[in-house]
Amino acid sequence: MQGFIGTGIHRLYKAFWDAKPNKSNKEFIKQKMKDALNWDLAIDKPNLPEMHKRFIGVKYYEIINDDMVEQAYNTCTQMKEALEKEFNIKEGEELYYMTEVPMVSNFRSDLNSEESTNLLGSLDLVVIDPKGNIHVIDYKTSPKPYSEYDDAKKLTFNYQLATYRRMIEQRGFNLTGESGVYVIPVQFTDFKVNHVDDPVKDALKIVNFSGIKLNSVILESLPITEDSRIQ
Repeated sequence: MQGFIGTGIHRLYKAFWDAKPNKSNKEFIKQKMKDALNWDLAIDKPNLPEMHKRFIGVKYYEIINDDMVEQAYNTCTQMKEALEKEFNIKEGEELYYMTEVPMVSNFRSDLNSEESTNLLGSLDLVVIDPKGNIHVIDYKTSPKPYSEYDDAKKLTFNYQLATYRRMIEQRGFNLTGESGVYVIPVQFTDFKVNHVDDPVKDALKIVNFSGIKLNSVILESLPITEDSRIQ
């Protein structure tokens, strides 16, 4: 269920940026965010894990209510303001946003080897500033505040974002010394796992949470450096 909550929040955030917040009003954006929750948690297909079959026909709006949509809107607004401050956006300038950008790249695990591996990925949010610099934003959803993440988890983030950075470079995008990749941790507040007698009938009661908040907007940045570029 925690994974479904995280996916639902990602859907809300995608809808916010796709609604063009520089040009649209709050009510229009919030409606788009609500529309994004009108999707099934699980779709019946041959390879669907048995434990997920209980969620067939359940919509995201059944686990994320209107109050949480409002909170998600507010956290996105905070992100937008923080990004504009981070990239020194002046009056009359705007940031350009692209969501869930698919990436496919080919990597050699060893630069001395001819063998390579195809990697597939999706970037949560790509931001292009007025100078043309590309920045990658990755959301991390968790019941824990970022201060309680262990070092191993943070190191995993670094590897993931470094891979994203290299995938972008392989696609021919120009990453400069002013480009960067960032983690934005999003916390589920008052997250609780409940005991239920019938996990199938009471699937939606297994966990509950009261809202969404940002502990801080931009916590981790991996700057682009010349020695990080893929060969």
